Amino acid sequence: MEQYGPVQLTKEQTAASHEETFQHLTKQLLTEKRFERLEEKLKNTKEMARTKGRLIQKGSGYGAMEVQNKLSKHLEFLLEEESLKNWKHFQETGVLHCQKPEEKPDEFFWNNMIFEKLRETIGNENKENWYAHYHLGIQYYINGDLERAEQALTKASHLSENPWVCHGLGCLYLQKEQSDISVHWILKGIGMRKKDISYLKENFKLLLMNKAYAAIEKVYQELDAEEQSMQRLKLYHVLALYQLGQYEEAAELLTDGEKILPEDIREGEMSIENLWTELDEKLSGRLGEVPYQYLFRTY
Repeated sequence: MEQYGPVQLTKEQTAASHEETFQHLTKQLLTEKRFERLEEKLKNTKEMARTKGRLIQKGSGYGAMEVQNKLSKHLEFLLEEESLKNWKHFQETGVLHCQKPEEKPDEFFWNNMIFEKLRETIGNENKENWYAHYHLGIQYYINGDLERAEQALTKASHLSENPWVCHGLGCLYLQKEQSDISVHWILKGIGMRKKDISYLKENFKLLLMNKAYAAIEKVYQELDAEEQSMQRLKLYHVLALYQLGQYEEAAELLTDGEKILPEDIREGEMSIENLWTELDEKLSGRLGEVPYQYLFRTY
């Protein structure tokens, strides 16, 4: 459309069947010789297309992590992020940097080349590197190989027990339907990151998926007031109270003062609507009208 320019059809033409409209459009393009004008433009800009381009906007450095094939040799990939430079170094030498356990993982890849390199070097260059075992475990997990993922993540935890490995093991045992072990690792990780809102949100969700409602209630009560005030954590707390049969307390928290409205709620999420409906039915024996503040459905 940018090259051909806007094409206008009459009301009668657009109201016709798809085939007839397609024929009208094709005839119009051919009659106006728009294709010839496009060919002419290509000829006139041929020399310009051969000149070296320049970077006008920074893009993702991930392109530089890929092997440039025949289709991408005309592109210049720039690698500016320090974290990606570390991974590029790993690709070239087989030695992966060892992230400090208290720092968040710098990058994640779903990449066969990285995966194979980790497998090749895990018994030699990266044998004592918890970060390498952690990433290898994550790669196995993504590939659905839960047994090898368990071995790698367990090894990572032996080398350095930290919240990121705990989270990985929590997810792993949730997938293996071993809820008790999953909850153990989730709680251990939360104990290390009680001020990290993002970490708390993710792991409260995992506790909910494990149906560890009593654990959610206990952990929430142990949080500082600042973390308890986060709306998403409040919602998980109320969901847990409902599942524990504490309907009145859950309803009071759901509607007391400012209504719970998670900062990260998205259109189509029905968690609050469903919770309000179920609580209202439990307490009043009827289905009332859901307050509009809790309606985020897409239909």
